Amino acid sequence: MGAEETIYVRGPLGNTVIRIHDNQAWVESSPCDNQVCVAAGILHGNWGFAACLPNNVLLMIRGRDDRKLDSRTW
Repeated sequence: MGAEETIYVRGPLGNTVIRIHDNQAWVESSPCDNQVCVAAGILHGNWGFAACLPNNVLLMIRGRDDRKLDSRTW
């Protein structure tokens, strides 16, 4: 079972809220207007990221083997 945590990351617009639960992570909320970071959804597996550029926050998931990327890679 993975860690469970809520992290508040302060940026220039305010707090971006990141949730970690059951080996998954996601941006729960952010003060940005476009909400692209929230729309990125749940991150899990070997690699993934969600970025809130307006609030200067990057959530990145790195697996044990960074050479193996999943089908969401572009």
